[in-house]
Amino acid sequence: SGGSGDYTFMSGTSMATPVSAGAVALLLQHLIENVNHTNPSSALVKGILATSAVDMMGQYNDVTNGAGETAPNNHEGWGRIHLLDAASASFVDRESLSTGEERGWSINVPAAAPTMQIMLSYNDATSSPIVSANLVNDVDLSIKDPSGTWTNLSDSINNLKGLTFTSPAQGVWEIHVVGTSVAIGPQFFS
Repeated sequence: SGGSGDYTFMSGTSMATPVSAGAVALLLQHLIENVNHTNPSSALVKGILATSAVDMMGQYNDVTNGAGETAPNNHEGWGRIHLLDAASASFVDRESLSTGEERGWSINVPAAAPTMQIMLSYNDATSSPIVSANLVNDVDLSIKDPSGTWTNLSDSINNLKGLTFTSPAQGVWEIHVVGTSVAIGPQFFS
């Protein structure tokens, strides 16, 4: 009621794709015009949207049903897009490595940081449909906290891997990306 009639409200899973496409367009515009990152890779966009996503509540407010499972899951992926967080994400783009190589960065986490999310994203080489495991290049993620404790995220299935640290310790954290098995490379990542 009221208004010009030029707008309508729609929701549900049918609107997920158009909303996501619009979010990608806005993120690209932000990266190009505001951050001066003139050629963002698709792996970067995927990684930023995933790392800034918000975990959703399950159906009927049930934390064990559907999206109520901890993200990522088969119902919501990494969660609901949150463009404000996406716009403020720190990132590297188009870094590369080969088998046995490692790239690393150090970040300083301030006191009382609520959450730290770290995502590794890459576009894998083309696979063959007749093989049982379709990931061609396996690139993994390792994080070292200020106390020296390592958290490793290693699998040979996914080309999008992420870790979330709630109330991360203050101090210098190390982020390492490892070329576990790069059959066709070098493998570029974000």
